[in-house]
Amino acid sequence: MDFKKLLIVGVLCSGSALATERVVSYDLGSVDTMRALQASDQVVGLPKQALPTYLNAFSAEQYVDVGGLKTPDSQAEELVLPFKS
Repeated sequence: MDFKKLLIVGVLCSGSALATERVVSYDLGSVDTMRALQASDQVVGLPKQALPTYLNAFSAEQYVDVGGLKTPDSQAEELVLPFKS
């Protein structure tokens, strides 16, 4: 099996195992990677103030604006990712 096929199989297996995970990302590069891996449904929050045009789909209401890296909105983050004790 060549490397590309092995990588695809690994991504598919890990993606199905973690499909219930919810992600808040302050890094738009990571959001783009999630989009490329077809895992956009796992993203629940991101900083919306400077979204590049290729990530416009993430400006929808289903994605919460969690502020920025320097000014995070912890209340918004807690709404989508409640603390588990």
